[in-house]
Amino acid sequence: MTSPFGNQTPKNSYCGIRTLLQRAIVTIAFAALFAGATFSHTAETGRKKTIVVLYSFRTLLPINVDRDRGIRRALAEQLAQGAELEVEYLDLSRYKNEEYVRDWIALLQKKYGDSNVEVVIPVAVDAVEFTLAHRDAIFPDVPIVFCSVEDALAKRACAEPNVTGVVYHLGVDATLRSALDIYPKAKHLLVIGGTSPLDKSIRDLAASQIAQYEQVLNVEYLTGLPLPELLDRVAKVEPHTVVLMLSYQEDTSGDNYVTREVIEKISNACPAPVFGLWDTLLGHGITGGSLIQIETQGEIAGQMAARVLQGERASDIPLVGEELNQLMFDARQLQRLSIHEDILPEGSIVRYREPTFWESYLWILVAACTIVVLQSLLITALLFARLRRWRAEQALAASQELARQHRSELARVNRMTTVGELTASLAHEVNQPLSAIVSNAQAAIRLLRQTPPDSEEADAALHDIVGDGNRAAGILNRVRSLVSKESPTQEPLDLNGAVHEVIELAAPDAENRGIIIHKQLDDTLPSINGDKIELQQVIMNLLNNAAQAMQDIDPELRQVNIRTTHDAQFVKLTVEDSGIGLSDDQLSQIFAPFYTLKTGGMGMGLSISQSIVNAHRGEIWATQNANRGVTFHVRLPVASPDA
Repeated sequence: MTSPFGNQTPKNSYCGIRTLLQRAIVTIAFAALFAGATFSHTAETGRKKTIVVLYSFRTLLPINVDRDRGIRRALAEQLAQGAELEVEYLDLSRYKNEEYVRDWIALLQKKYGDSNVEVVIPVAVDAVEFTLAHRDAIFPDVPIVFCSVEDALAKRACAEPNVTGVVYHLGVDATLRSALDIYPKAKHLLVIGGTSPLDKSIRDLAASQIAQYEQVLNVEYLTGLPLPELLDRVAKVEPHTVVLMLSYQEDTSGDNYVTREVIEKISNACPAPVFGLWDTLLGHGITGGSLIQIETQGEIAGQMAARVLQGERASDIPLVGEELNQLMFDARQLQRLSIHEDILPEGSIVRYREPTFWESYLWILVAACTIVVLQSLLITALLFARLRRWRAEQALAASQELARQHRSELARVNRMTTVGELTASLAHEVNQPLSAIVSNAQAAIRLLRQTPPDSEEADAALHDIVGDGNRAAGILNRVRSLVSKESPTQEPLDLNGAVHEVIELAAPDAENRGIIIHKQLDDTLPSINGDKIELQQVIMNLLNNAAQAMQDIDPELRQVNIRTTHDAQFVKLTVEDSGIGLSDDQLSQIFAPFYTLKTGGMGMGLSISQSIVNAHRGEIWATQNANRGVTFHVRLPVASPDA
């Protein structure tokens, strides 16, 4: 006996079911006659071992799904060669007339009469009683491993030869004891159940255990109340009441229900704690209880069946099950009722805890703190470097602000992924005008100290200082604009101009790497709408990617071709390198976040570029060149005339 916590629809006509069974029998008989000698030959040569599972209830009920999952997992783990699992849903709780049962017997005989059935697993009381009653006709001498029946039926079944299985125990006593432990002020007990035969059977099994508490609790049975009346009744329960939910498949009006759905409505309406007896109800409104573990029962039945297939006699395997009940509670219901977990009985399992802030965001906080610490260390190191340079250059008061700006921007470049690899080249490029400034300033001092002062030469030296200062400032301004934190804007811009500025910024690094950059820019290129800084970021990423692709090839072959073209609707930018190229698999993943072929790389450059291009309503893709290398294509819509 068990609780079918699944969908129960109004009773259908038996005639339809009987017709389907008769058609199935005719089909199987015809197939058997048509197969003839071929079928006999197959039987003689041997088949894969078969296990037949007979469920008492209709298909796809949640309780059947849980048991089936447990059975299949156990068989997969225990049997290296596997077994053929055949599943039948008898639905005997709704159709118990003799003709329906005879049709099932005939169908199973036709279906499995010539099969090599090694074990039968009947699940719940109806399937077990059916199997025991008709074993000789359907599965003669086949071992039986039943699942989920109460103790009396289990003992009767084990009186038959070669039978064992999994029993269950309604944990009413343990559930009520735990209810009184966590709710010691309880004075009233409402017991809720339905009126179906199975509802009544479960209520009768529970009644003997409930009777033990009638001296300490005022016990009231709410049996088969129509659901609206039931919800109204539980919404008005007396203070210090606890509720015990049994099985509720049918009410006195003949309406059918799903117990799990009913418990959800009761929990929402009832201010008192609601306890249950099956783990399939946990998470759907019950506070908890000593719960029968449905999936675990199926798993143990599967393990027993595997042992039988491995050579043990079923009758030599002891019954298992009564010890499988587990005290379990729903943390959300405990919190709703202001019940602290500290007072739960020892050994209780608490599920559905809402994660705390620290549990939810611990690793994010750790990562953020780590980043802050690393950035602080990097900033500290850079500040020391800036201080040393400032002391060395304090005599050059005219260039002090420029030097500070250079160090600040260089620190940003070091932290930015897109221009991080250009640091050494930029430092070298800026150092040249700074050295020239120092030399010209020293020359100007000497010229002015002469008697008489050589003002003409001093004036020329000072003009050189101004020119070199402007040159250094221009380099730094381009870097600053590229890594600016300003909000993106959408305005008409010249893509050729953006390409020119990026090439000027990247040229020193390209020269150091021995890379030649060729430009083929369309002079008639129309404007596009976009953010200049973001699109320069895309161009810089593509140039950096090209440089990395060519670092291991012959320096004489290191060339990058940048082209711009257009048509009536789109402006197109291509960046072509002569590097080592990419495989088809690499091309398909090149824009994925964190995908990189570069040692130490983050793998975000191309992914960020794709996001920027998509935000501009454009497209970006890569193709393999005919000879060597890869070409990246960017296509952006032309600015509308009224933009």
